[in-house]
Amino acid sequence: QWTKGNYRQIDIFSPDGKYLYKKFIRIEEGETIPNSPTINGEDLYLVIQNDEDELRVAKYKIDIPE
Repeated sequence: QWTKGNYRQIDIFSPDGKYLYKKFIRIEEGETIPNSPTINGEDLYLVIQNDEDELRVAKYKIDIPE
């Protein structure tokens, strides 16, 4: 659920639907995450949008079990 607030839960599933990973991401009040996250190796990328429609990209290290 990508709405305004301080924390967002990121859930990652395998292509066959197996639950793999959960992470809570802190964003500032007035910011939203308009798109789904992108995963590249051990990195998770998010686009974060503020009230003035400015965008930034955030990068997080993740540890997905094999």
